[in-house]
Amino acid sequence: TTFFLRPDALIQWTESASAPAMFVHDHQNEEVEVLLSITLFGSDNNELFLGNREAQNNFIDELLDVMKRGGFNGVDVNFEQIPPLYSDFFNLFIKKLSSRLSLEPDGYSLILDVPYFNDQNTFNYKELYRHVSYFNIMGYDFSGEHSDFPGSIAPLNSMTNLPSLETAVNDFLNLDIPPSHLILSLPLYGVTWDITDLNLGSILYVESQPYYEILASYDTEYNPYYDPISASFFYVVNDSEGTKICWFENEVSLDIKYQWLKTKQLGGVGLWAIGYSQGSKQIWNGIKDNFNVEPLVAVVPISSKLSGSYGLALEIVEHKNIIGLSFLVFCGFLILGFVFSLTDWRVREALFVSQTFRVIYSVGFLIISVFGIEWYFESEPKWSLVIGLVIGGLGVLLINLIFTRNRKLLR
Repeated sequence: TTFFLRPDALIQWTESASAPAMFVHDHQNEEVEVLLSITLFGSDNNELFLGNREAQNNFIDELLDVMKRGGFNGVDVNFEQIPPLYSDFFNLFIKKLSSRLSLEPDGYSLILDVPYFNDQNTFNYKELYRHVSYFNIMGYDFSGEHSDFPGSIAPLNSMTNLPSLETAVNDFLNLDIPPSHLILSLPLYGVTWDITDLNLGSILYVESQPYYEILASYDTEYNPYYDPISASFFYVVNDSEGTKICWFENEVSLDIKYQWLKTKQLGGVGLWAIGYSQGSKQIWNGIKDNFNVEPLVAVVPISSKLSGSYGLALEIVEHKNIIGLSFLVFCGFLILGFVFSLTDWRVREALFVSQTFRVIYSVGFLIISVFGIEWYFESEPKWSLVIGLVIGGLGVLLINLIFTRNRKLLR
């Protein structure tokens, strides 16, 4: 649908080194279906497209051409902010698309992304059921930027009559749509609100963050709380700016929801979005354990770079051998410096006359020795601590004995 609004984009995409074909053939195997996703957001864009039959026919022709040349197995349709007056036009477009796909010998599948709550009856599920392969329920954003309260963005249940994953799935089952016809997509992101003035009835949406950013921001300093009703987790963050709450899903809450959707005998599960977990082993092990499938493709970015304190920590870890060697060399120069300093009375008086200074030098020498041994030899922390303390301690003791014994002679 972007191509309908910008036909030049279609030309660029299809002619740039056969982009779709290269992608599909490089990532596809016999057990994997690769779908081409088409999206259209905004009421104005939906009016423009759904009110133009010629544009729809041209689009379907172009879509089928791209799917054939790219080797795709089907299409995923995600239209959002459809005006209520255009709901019938949308349903007719899906039927038309389904009819054209069914005439193709390759047997293309059609997945329709739908909201968790069909509040304006935009989607005629009962009528569309026989025209789509699956309904993909977007089971997230139950609470977000435009909400009046901070809560789970994918609640399994709710204490009130508010929507939840349970009600979203039951809405379809109550229409006699088989559960095997449903896919439930869950979020790999979270939402943060400012609740500093919650007692005054004031909350402020702060931001939405992918899963990996939430862990990087909060997991090292705060423990998450579990809400048994929504089966979701949240952080309560107190800082200089006030109090914030961050609702999110992790491997534990997702596992609970996987178990639940399996008891519902749904057709599958989705995650929004791939990449939001940065390849977290916990997340993908949950998929493997619950659905007995292996991750299909390792998505490796062309380049990535962490900034701030996380980037500095990564650089230290990656170069710890060199840093450890530098620490050990520095210790060697400290010892040589001490030996040479004994020959100059002015340096001796400045550096060694105070016992406090000698203690500080000794502790610093011990710390540098411990880190140098641990990082250079990559030994276990407990052994590097013991070895560093022994070597450093012996060095400090030897230096102090030499200094004390020869102190009178050096004046």
